[in-house]
Amino acid sequence: NPEKGARAGRHGSALRPDGRTSYLRHGVAKMVPGSISGLAPKSEEPMKPVTRQQIEEIDLRAQEEFGIPGEVLMERAGQAAAEEVLKRTSGPVVILCGKGNNGGDGFVVARHLSKAGRPVRVHLLSPPAPDTASHKNYLAVKDLCGPFEQGVIVDAIFGTGLRRDVEGKYREAIEEINRRETTVIAIDIPSGLDANSGRPLGAAV
Repeated sequence: NPEKGARAGRHGSALRPDGRTSYLRHGVAKMVPGSISGLAPKSEEPMKPVTRQQIEEIDLRAQEEFGIPGEVLMERAGQAAAEEVLKRTSGPVVILCGKGNNGGDGFVVARHLSKAGRPVRVHLLSPPAPDTASHKNYLAVKDLCGPFEQGVIVDAIFGTGLRRDVEGKYREAIEEINRRETTVIAIDIPSGLDANSGRPLGAAV
């Protein structure tokens, strides 16, 4: 349900007129090493919509042309999202993480929230593959993993790469998110949405 949450991630920055849903864009051109969050000040320019293929190309160019490792991109995205959670919410936080890079961003969020003293629980839907940046970040917060508890929800299940209908435990988790009357902050894009059309792929937050 896009009306009750916010989206935070590595991909740009704008605020809806109603003030309820923010789209935080942190593009490669805005990243500045040495700043507090690793990001340049947010531009006042309007967001530029991009397709799934374009954002994948931006991530690839960031790594291959600008030499920014994927692990660094994940750290910057997760830290920026954690800052928004701390700024916009209070109380316990539960982060739902999938096995891909979106889940990896979620693990980074959990680490920064815990470091800031915020009660946080990670609900892991699938473990990340070994020898990946996501797995390394998972190991750092493994002790925070547990059941889907109450609190502000950070949706780190699926990102912009989702191309198939959501099924099984992932669909169940999304439906449970939608049943809860609480703030939901999604990393990159609400899980279950097609990044190109904006349509739900079976079920969506």
